[in-house]
Amino acid sequence: MPNKRNKDALKRREEKRRRKIVARKAQVRNERLSTGQDSGFSDLPFEHTSPPKLSAVIWPYAEPLLNEAKGRSEQEKAATLSIFCWNASLVPLVKGQEQIESA
Repeated sequence: MPNKRNKDALKRREEKRRRKIVARKAQVRNERLSTGQDSGFSDLPFEHTSPPKLSAVIWPYAEPLLNEAKGRSEQEKAATLSIFCWNASLVPLVKGQEQIESA
């Protein structure tokens, strides 16, 4: 029986703590709104928007090479090279140099 009381007490404390946090957040939010302070999220859209898919970004990046490719195998090589260059531009310079040398 003591364990059950301890678990119940723990649950009550956690719930009380959670309610205090929620109340404090609401209080701060209301204070900021009433004083005209920016909430820090004014530049964010109201609806959640996900970032564009990588393929939607890569294909325009690869377009100059793809336009010059003559056939399926050259298109695949152009796409692979474009993706490789894209990925290499995202890694730090030292690791990028190692990646280029290993290819």
